[in-house]
Amino acid sequence: MQEPLYDEDADKQLLYKNSEVIIGNVIDQLSPQRPKVFYQHHHYGFSHAGIAQHLGLSKNTVRNHLFASLEFLRKSLSNTLELMVLFSLFKKIFFTALVYAGCFLSLIYKIVFKIAV
Repeated sequence: MQEPLYDEDADKQLLYKNSEVIIGNVIDQLSPQRPKVFYQHHHYGFSHAGIAQHLGLSKNTVRNHLFASLEFLRKSLSNTLELMVLFSLFKKIFFTALVYAGCFLSLIYKIVFKIAV
């Protein structure tokens, strides 16, 4: 049995890992306090009040840090993630076309050389 040319699961895993790295790099560009607030809320599930108490900030400051962080992420990642998704789709279409082209060429070869189909 022939190995598939395109492995969708492997491609999804690679896309996920690349996305994590890119998002991490963008988060690292935030001001020093914002990554702490962001990770505590989105990765560890702390409430605004819990983060405020832990970091010695007001709940309003925590809310403002989260809002500003998400806005920065949206702006920074919009083009990057769109390109990654488009590349992933293109790759899938390309490999599908490659498989069909290979099957077609194989059929033509068999017809031309009168090999049993």
